[in-house]
Amino acid sequence: MTSPKKLFLVVRFFFALLTQQVDLVWVYIAVPQYTVLIVLIGKLFGKKVFTITGGYEITYIPGINWGEMNSWIKRTSQRIAFSQIDLVLAYSEASRADILKFTLAAPEKVKVLHFGVDTNYFKPWSSLQKRKLIITVCANLAAYSIEPKGVVTLVEAARTLTDVDFVVVGAVHDDAKAFTQSAPPNVKFVGRVSDQDLLRLYQEAKVYAQLSAHEGFGIANIEAMSCECASVVTPTAALPEVVGEAGLYVPFGDVSETVSVLKEALQRDDLRIKARERIISRFRDETRRAQLLAEIQTM
Repeated sequence: MTSPKKLFLVVRFFFALLTQQVDLVWVYIAVPQYTVLIVLIGKLFGKKVFTITGGYEITYIPGINWGEMNSWIKRTSQRIAFSQIDLVLAYSEASRADILKFTLAAPEKVKVLHFGVDTNYFKPWSSLQKRKLIITVCANLAAYSIEPKGVVTLVEAARTLTDVDFVVVGAVHDDAKAFTQSAPPNVKFVGRVSDQDLLRLYQEAKVYAQLSAHEGFGIANIEAMSCECASVVTPTAALPEVVGEAGLYVPFGDVSETVSVLKEALQRDDLRIKARERIISRFRDETRRAQLLAEIQTM
């Protein structure tokens, strides 16, 4: 159901089209609760519409009940919306596959636009020594997300790796506080942090872990890789596409294997070098901007 706040945004959008010059409508993250309204209103006014999307809002994994496409109402909403959108820019090839699976988007209108980072900002700090620190970022630590995002697996691995520090970044919701309070003492949940503090964590950590059941891309992972963190991920969705041979892989939810691979990653200086090289060669922000502009100009 569309919340009053989202309905208010839709109404504001409608009046913006009535009163202002609008050349193009951009829907960033095509949330099913309101995207169909935005798209149909935009088309009513004769506007071209494009979206950049490809995560939770456009997938469903039955085994862990992850994603918004478990509801027939939301699937129908997305099918209507995507059938009318002029250009769909998916986060990854994996996201593109989800979009084509769950919507009625025309395949020729669905293209891949990888995220990129400023590699001059996300870089190692030469005067800061890397230490036995493993980090992960989960925007919302809630009951529904801690298992699918691999945080439960990471915390269980930390119980064995007692000589390693772990930091989990992300807002802790009330329904996840019991979980965070039961974590071993070598795991710190630091909540949301400033951009500068997050950069410092990337620069300190030897390893970044993304142990998710699904990632449409994984922005924090490439930020960390750009800062020469060895990447440990699951071989699911977009993560192999992003990490390639510059990281190590563990099966989702396998605590024993996670412990073993994290130990290896802490010793692999070569992976840290490869990680940054891969980001510089494939996932730079300026490359993304140039591609985005080129795609828009074709509309």
